[in-house]
Amino acid sequence: MFKSGVLVLTSSILRKTKTLAPLLSKASQSVDETLYIYLDPEASSQNDNRVPLTKGIQDLVIQTYVKASRSALDVRFFLDNLGKCSPKVTFKRFPAVAICEKNTDIAKIVNSRLLVNRTNVTILPVNSTESGQDEEIADLSDGPLKTYENVILGGTFDRLHNGHKILLSQASLICNKRLTVGVTNGKMNEKKSLYELMQSTDERIGAVKEFLDDIKPSLFNDVVPITDPFGPTITDENYQCLVVSQETLKGGNMVNTERKQKGWNMLELNVIDLVEDVDHSPEEETKISSSSGRKRLLGTLLKTPVFDPPSRTSPDVYVIGLTGGIASGKSSVCKRLKKLGAAIIDCDKLGHVAYVKGTKAFDQIVDVFGSDVVGSDGEIHRRSLGAKVFSDKSQLTKLNEIVWPAIEELARKEVMEHVSQGKKIVILDAAVLLEAGWQNMTNEVWVAVIPRTEAVKRIMERNKMSEEEAMKRIDSQLSNTERVSQANVVLSTLWDYDVTQKQVEKAWELLTKRVQSSSKL
Repeated sequence: MFKSGVLVLTSSILRKTKTLAPLLSKASQSVDETLYIYLDPEASSQNDNRVPLTKGIQDLVIQTYVKASRSALDVRFFLDNLGKCSPKVTFKRFPAVAICEKNTDIAKIVNSRLLVNRTNVTILPVNSTESGQDEEIADLSDGPLKTYENVILGGTFDRLHNGHKILLSQASLICNKRLTVGVTNGKMNEKKSLYELMQSTDERIGAVKEFLDDIKPSLFNDVVPITDPFGPTITDENYQCLVVSQETLKGGNMVNTERKQKGWNMLELNVIDLVEDVDHSPEEETKISSSSGRKRLLGTLLKTPVFDPPSRTSPDVYVIGLTGGIASGKSSVCKRLKKLGAAIIDCDKLGHVAYVKGTKAFDQIVDVFGSDVVGSDGEIHRRSLGAKVFSDKSQLTKLNEIVWPAIEELARKEVMEHVSQGKKIVILDAAVLLEAGWQNMTNEVWVAVIPRTEAVKRIMERNKMSEEEAMKRIDSQLSNTERVSQANVVLSTLWDYDVTQKQVEKAWELLTKRVQSSSKL
C-alpha cells in the first residue's frame, strides 16, 4: 500500500466506468491515507491543462466526496486547474502512486506535469469498464458555473469530514479571489452535542486552512474564529456569495436581512445539499455530521494511557479512575463494568469510613473543627460538620486535606485486596478523582458526561431540588470540559439503556486488548 496517491480522471475513463465507485475502489486498494483526485482534459499539449468550469464539474466534485464517504481515505479533489491554465501541479503530500488509464500519453503527463517534485512515481492502470449500480456521472460540459471574487461560509468544522469537504470545495470552486471561512468559537459550540469532545478552535482552523491550501492554493484563504452567527458577513460589505447547507439556509437569510438594513448588497446564497450517512446508527443523525463523529468517539481511547503511573499501587493490576459530575450516570457505568469483570472501589463509601472514631482523620477533624462536630454516638456528626465547611471554601479545603489522603489510603488497600483475589482491572469510582489528585495512581481516567440541561433535570427529579439548587450543585464541581481535558476515555448515559451498554462494552473490549498487549498483567 502507498501512503498517498493521485487518481487521474479523464473524460474517456469516466465514459468507460460510468460511475466513480469502481475508480475509488481501485484507489482504496492501493492507497491507505490521502488520495488526490485530479481531473485532466487529455490535452495534446503538456503545457495546457485547462478544464472548463461547469455545473457538471461541480456535480462531479460532490459525487466524489459522497462516494468517498464509504471509505476511510482522506480524499481531496484538486481544483486549481479548473477554469484556468495551471501548467504545473505540486501536491503537498507528494503522491507515490498515480492511478490512471493505461495510456502512454497520460503517463507522460503524470510524470511531467502533476508530480514535478516527486520521482519514481508508480503508475497503476485503470482498465475497468463496469458500470455499477450507482448514479451515473454527470455531463461535465453541463452549463457554465458562476464565480465570485469574494465568497464566505461558516461552520464548526470539527474533525473535517466529507460533508465539510463538499462545502469547502464548492466555495473554492465558485471563488476566484478571496475565500473567508468562519469557524465557530466559544459559546457558539456549547449548543452542539458532546461539544466537550470538539477539537480546539486552533485545531479546527488549522485543518480548514490546510485543506483549502491543498485543493486550491491560488486562492487567498482567510480562516477566522467567529463568536456569533453572522461573523464577517455584517462587518465587511465586499462579500458577494454565502455558501450554506440546507439546514443553515435560515441563517443565510438572516444575514441578508442584516445587510439590507445596512444598505449593503444582498449575498447570493449558494445552497449545498446535505450528504446522507449510510452507516449511521439510530441515535445518530442521518446526514454526515461532526456530532455523529463525536458520538463514535465515546468508549474509544482519546489519550495514551500511563502504564507506569507516578503513584502506582501495584504492577499486577490496571487501575481505571472513573469520574463524572453529579447525575452523570457514573454509578450506572460502574455496575455495567462490574458485570463485565472489573472490580469496583466506591470512594464515596470509603469517605464514610475514612474518619470513623479511632482513625487518624477523626482526631484531625476534631482538632481542626472542634468537639462540637462529634455526635452523641461518639462519631463525626456529618450535618454539623457540613454546616461549618460548605459555606466556607477555606474550611472545606481544610477538610479535604484531611479526608482525601485517608480515602486514598483505604483505596490502595482495597486495590491490593483485589490483586490478591486475582483481579487484573480495578475501577476507582470517584467523583473527586481529579480534584483529589488520585489520577496519579491510575493508568487511565474515564469520564461520564451528560449535557448540563439533562443533569439539571435528573437532579431535580432524583434529589427533589429546585432548578436553582440543581444548577448550584453543578457549578460547585468541575465542568465537563475540565474533566474531558484529562480523560483517556469518555462515556455518556444521555441515550437509551442499550446505547450506553454498547458504549461500555466497546470501551471494555478495547481496554482488555490494551491491557493484554501492552502490559505483563
